Amino acid sequence: MKIHTRRASLSLLVALFGLLQGGCVFENIRDIRDDLRVTNDQLDRTEQLLIQLETVNPKLADLQAQIDNTRARLETIQSIDESLISMNETLQSVDRSLASLDRHLASLRKTLENIDSTIPFLKFADPGKQEDAEETPPPDAQPASDAVPPPDQK
Repeated sequence: MKIHTRRASLSLLVALFGLLQGGCVFENIRDIRDDLRVTNDQLDRTEQLLIQLETVNPKLADLQAQIDNTRARLETIQSIDESLISMNETLQSVDRSLASLDRHLASLRKTLENIDSTIPFLKFADPGKQEDAEETPPPDAQPASDAVPPPDQK
């Protein structure tokens, strides 16, 4: 029995020691309670942020779809721009060819006018042309040989 008494008294001593140290346990409990309150507040804020994220995520998905659509349009516009640049180069080449053809046709017209002035009955040049009207004197004009010289040259 002595062993049981000794164990019982040791247990009683440990229990008394635990009760005397109770202030420390209660202070720890208050710290734990305060920490739990802070943690609960943080969890509430986190939950509110998650709710906001649930409304923001669909908007972000829509925005991403719009960005993808805009990117596709920009690629189309870039393709069109490259085509227009190519067409512009082609048109510049055509413009140079037309300018060269215009010079050649002007030279040919001059040649035909020279032939018409040399051999009037062939009439290669366009008779209704404005230049012909400027070169031919009006019907009421005096011939050059009948013209009266200015008084200084008599």
